[in-house]
Amino acid sequence: MKKPALLLFMALCLALPVLGDEPFVRNHGNITRVAASANLRAQLDGARDGWIGYALPLAESRSIICRNYNEWIGEDEEGRTNVVQLFFHVENGRIENLKIAAPLCVLDAKKEAVTWISGVEERAAVTTLIDVARRHGDSDIRQKALFWLSQQAGAKAVAALENAVDNDPEEKVKVRAVFGLSQLPDDQSIPILVRLMKTHRIPEVRKKAAFWLGQKNDPRALAAIEDVLLH
Repeated sequence: MKKPALLLFMALCLALPVLGDEPFVRNHGNITRVAASANLRAQLDGARDGWIGYALPLAESRSIICRNYNEWIGEDEEGRTNVVQLFFHVENGRIENLKIAAPLCVLDAKKEAVTWISGVEERAAVTTLIDVARRHGDSDIRQKALFWLSQQAGAKAVAALENAVDNDPEEKVKVRAVFGLSQLPDDQSIPILVRLMKTHRIPEVRKKAAFWLGQKNDPRALAAIEDVLLH
């Protein structure tokens, strides 16, 4: 490739938007684009009423199935993505909901304003989600945050899920965190689920850990379940 053509090609590549850094929304009011600050959580806390979102890279490519502008994780190969977009709904300065958009899942903003934060670093995105999962007063929002943390394989995400199993005040959030741990790669999830099944103080946590181990097609999981049943 000749030098002028190469320079033109590079310029075009730089001009393309980063995957996930444009909001997937419909039926919205004004969209305001802002740059990420040094404190992402402060940006969320100071947001105006409406939706505020940013991109979250996934640890591995996943298939997300959309139904009526809600999201599910599916097994289909179509529509796989390695980035999702978190949208927090803010009312009176408080986060009241959390939804996900992806290339095939478009957020219905219901004619409300949308603020999109571009250039969010992965560490800040994960850290903020961990903070929501640990501190938000609504258990449904904590559960949603924990689920999307489970799509991250990093040590911080795993620690946040384990912390929820041990310390969240509501059993349904603990159970959701067990499911989140089951979504991690097998080399991470199986040892944790085995430990929870054998040692956790709450019977429902032990039961769910055993259930999700039973869904693993892995000799380690089956051997752990057999050990508990026989002893």
